[in-house]
Amino acid sequence: MRFLLTLLTILGLIFPPIGRRTPRVNATTGSWSMTMMGDIMLDRHVRQSITANGQFFPFAKIQSNIKNSGDIVLANLEGPFTTNKTRATSTNLIFTFDPAMAPVLKQAGITMVSLANNHTLNFGQAGLDATRSTLRSAGLDYFGDPKNRAGYTITKTVNGRRIGFVGYHGLTAGLPVVLDEIRRLRPNVDTLIVMPHWGIEYNLKFTGRQQADAHQLIDAGADLVIGSHPHVAEPFEVYNGKFIAYSLGNFIFDQDWSRDTQEGLTLNLTVSGVQLKVQLIPISISHSQVSLLISPRRTAMLKRLADTSLVSPAQHQTIKQGSITVP
Repeated sequence: MRFLLTLLTILGLIFPPIGRRTPRVNATTGSWSMTMMGDIMLDRHVRQSITANGQFFPFAKIQSNIKNSGDIVLANLEGPFTTNKTRATSTNLIFTFDPAMAPVLKQAGITMVSLANNHTLNFGQAGLDATRSTLRSAGLDYFGDPKNRAGYTITKTVNGRRIGFVGYHGLTAGLPVVLDEIRRLRPNVDTLIVMPHWGIEYNLKFTGRQQADAHQLIDAGADLVIGSHPHVAEPFEVYNGKFIAYSLGNFIFDQDWSRDTQEGLTLNLTVSGVQLKVQLIPISISHSQVSLLISPRRTAMLKRLADTSLVSPAQHQTIKQGSITVP
């Protein structure tokens, strides 16, 4: 009998019970980094600049700042990769990107994009399918769906930490589906990031609906909420110990008619245990080419964001210097 009990104990150690969940990585250990940027649009005047100056022109002044800047480098892809002829104008906002630019994004250092926005269906489901295929061929990860359909999340493992990504197209119906996706993914990841496409274009302050949605996303299990769509940088909020960046603004775009649309924000994030450190990197776009924003405009931008953010007094001061730590 003693031999049998010993044998069963050994077998139990070697062959654990079927269905036992793999233990979740301790959320208080481990470290990883990520760079997040705003909207990338590669049609219209950006396409013309690329034709005139070469495929790498939009990134030439910024690549050293983004390539290998994080374990994950993420942006919002504001349109589809298709072979359709361009027809975008200032009034016809139907975008198509040359598929040859997908490997250029990879070369520039971008590793992942969100597709949960209002332009990825500019050429219908066929265009969206072509985009996903093009991204896979270029070795770029993607997540999110423009109709908020379930199943378009992604999980990456970095330094033993599991990181989940959920896209949310807030300009259409589907928040309950996204909340369900967050709840489904939450038990299986250590950090959960939601990238919503929401708000009002060119609005320097977030709306009540953005805030209500952000709070629901966090209450459902999100750790970070990083928004896009307004084409300008919007303030931050710390809600229940979680960081919200309501909009990063543009990263590569051709909206040269406004200072605010020519200035965006890149975030360099480091997660160490339960602590999040964010470096705020203001950027400038001129003639479809992005570069670092320099003072006095950099100082003015950070002050505007600090003065309108819902954060603690100490965090208000550090935002003006270009960083924020949560909690």
